[in-house]
Amino acid sequence: MFDPRKEVPSLELCKRLKELGFPQDSGGWYWVKFADRDRWRVMYDGIIDYEQVEEVIKAPTIRELGEWLPDEFVSGRIIEEYACFDIKELESKDPFDIEADTEADARAKMLIWLVENKYVNFERSSG
Repeated sequence: MFDPRKEVPSLELCKRLKELGFPQDSGGWYWVKFADRDRWRVMYDGIIDYEQVEEVIKAPTIRELGEWLPDEFVSGRIIEEYACFDIKELESKDPFDIEADTEADARAKMLIWLVENKYVNFERSSG
């Protein structure tokens, strides 16, 4: 059975991506908190009853995260069960590892690092 929680990053990582400016209006999957509940759920945009929602945060899929990851930053190697990615910085510094339990979390952590270090921004050119 398809489990979207394996395809999207954790709520905490999605919150950080939102803080950094990740587009929130692209449709797809979202972390949703309903006004009458204390827990968050991952839901698809088309089935969310927005009248009952307290907060919504974009939950990008593995594919969507990959669209923001520049090829030149990724060594192309995912180590055992998506636990680590090797990233090489522009200044030819040593690669470092990002550890996570899922590929979605690893990609989100990589993207967060790249944005925080100003290698990537969430603006798309219109050309």
